[in-house]
Amino acid sequence: MKEHELERSFSKTLIPFFESWRRWHFEGKKGIKIEAASIYEEREDAVIILHGKSESFLRYVELAYDLKDKNLGFYFMDQRGMGFSERETEDTKKVHVSDFNDYVDDFSFFVESVRKKVKGNLYIIAHSMGGAVAVKFLGKNPDIFKKAVLSSPMLGLNSKIMGFLISSFYVFTGRGKSYLPMQRNSSANGGVENTSSRIRWNLWKQESFKMFPELNSGGVTCRWLYETLKAINNIGKTDIKTKTLLFQAGEDTIVENSRSMFLAKNNPDFITFHPVELSKHEILMERDGIRDKVIAETVKFLLD
Repeated sequence: MKEHELERSFSKTLIPFFESWRRWHFEGKKGIKIEAASIYEEREDAVIILHGKSESFLRYVELAYDLKDKNLGFYFMDQRGMGFSERETEDTKKVHVSDFNDYVDDFSFFVESVRKKVKGNLYIIAHSMGGAVAVKFLGKNPDIFKKAVLSSPMLGLNSKIMGFLISSFYVFTGRGKSYLPMQRNSSANGGVENTSSRIRWNLWKQESFKMFPELNSGGVTCRWLYETLKAINNIGKTDIKTKTLLFQAGEDTIVENSRSMFLAKNNPDFITFHPVELSKHEILMERDGIRDKVIAETVKFLLD
C-alpha cells in the first residue's frame, strides 16, 4: 500500500482486514497468556511474522495485506509483555521479561502448533527483537523453516557496556522490575527517528493506540535489558543452516549493525546480507521508496 493511501485506507481497509483474522491464545512459559492470530489457514504454504520490542502483530497488518495475494497463509503471535499478550508486571506499559529464553520457548511452542496446520512450506519474517528470537530458534531448529527474512535483527545494542553495568546494578539490588533510568511510559509522539515515514509511524503510535490502548508499551525494565544483553552476547556465533535474507538498516541507531555483519560472515552459505543504506531501524515501516524495494526483495527471495 502507498503512503498517500494509508490515512484513508487504515480504518476502511486495514482494520477490517485485521478484524477478519482468527484470534486465539495459548499458555506460554510460566503461565503467561500469549495472544496469536492467523488468516488464510487453508493455503498450503505459510509465513510467521514476528514483531519487535514494544510492538504487536497489528503493526504488521499492512505487510500482510501487501502479501495477501501471494498464496500464503499468515500466522502471528504477540510476545509476552507486549501487544495483546499478558504482562509480567502490574504496570502494563513496562516491557519486562524475567528470562529472555521465555521468548524463545513461547515461540517454539507457537511454531509447533502452526506446523500442525501447515501442509506445505513454512517461512518466517522477523523484525528487531523478533529477529533475535528467530536466530536463537533457527540455531537449534535448522529444518523447520524453508527460508527466513530478518529485518534489522537485534543481535547487539548500542551503548551495551553502560547498559549492562546499570541494569546489573538494579537487578542485583532487587530493582529489576524498575524502569531503566531515563525510560518511562511511552509518548504517543515519540520515536519518529526510527523511520522516515511519518504517516506509518503516526498510524501505529497514535491511531492504533486510540483503537487498542492496551497496545501502548513504554520503556524497558532493568531486568529486560540485563536478560537481553546476556542472551545476545554471543548470538553472532550462531550456526544458521536455514536460507536467510538479512536486511540491515544503514541509518540504524538502535541495534549494532556489526553484529549482523558478523553473523552473515560466519554463515556465508546460508545468509545473504542486504544493507538498506538510507533506511532507519523500522525497515518494514519505511517510506515507499525504501519499503517497496524491501518488500519486492522479500517476495522474490521467499517464493523463488
